[in-house]
Amino acid sequence: MPRRTYEHQTDGIDRADDIDELVYDKRAGWRANAAKGRRRQRRYQNRMTAALRHVANNSSADHHLEDLDSNE
Repeated sequence: MPRRTYEHQTDGIDRADDIDELVYDKRAGWRANAAKGRRRQRRYQNRMTAALRHVANNSSADHHLEDLDSNE
């Protein structure tokens, strides 16, 4: 059974479309109905998107700090 991809494994994502390929629900057959599966996927995609935003914000902040250090 494939494992879920967690937030710390977002290195392979370059575009938003890549999230759809990366997200996999290993318990899809266990869901009570399709609506609950879609809801779970949507929540998981939102978690991945938030993690990517966090990484992007931190990297841009680090880059900004490097620029400030190089100007001194």
